[in-house]
Amino acid sequence: MDNKIGYIFSPELIQACDKVAIVQKRASMVHSLIASYDLHKKMTCISPKQANQHDLRTFHSESYISHLKSADDSTIANAESDLDSDDDDLPEDSAEYGLGFDCPKIKDLQSFVKIIAGGTISAAKLLTSQTYDTVINWCGGWHHAQR
Repeated sequence: MDNKIGYIFSPELIQACDKVAIVQKRASMVHSLIASYDLHKKMTCISPKQANQHDLRTFHSESYISHLKSADDSTIANAESDLDSDDDDLPEDSAEYGLGFDCPKIKDLQSFVKIIAGGTISAAKLLTSQTYDTVINWCGGWHHAQR
């Protein structure tokens, strides 16, 4: 029996994940390894649909989503580049929401969250519809995301 395998991938998804300072360029390295071993030819590459606010509210509380927006606003106001290891300008209660330390601020956090969540939601839909037996989203499952 053939296993139908999907691989959640898009250049935008890889680029977004590569911005995370603690794992900088890891997504590109993983994709390069997949391509180097021709593994992408053994599965279907699927471009994720970006999550919208309704999608995010399905999985996250309103306070979490509001906090992400306030963190995004403070980061945009203070960041000089996509990467900035100084978390002093994040809202004071950011640690309660999983931001800071090993999840440092990212410029345009809202877009980052939407593309990452969109990849995970795309994978889940493909699995629950039984379109694919296995779906891989190497860029999903960030451990600090909260309800």
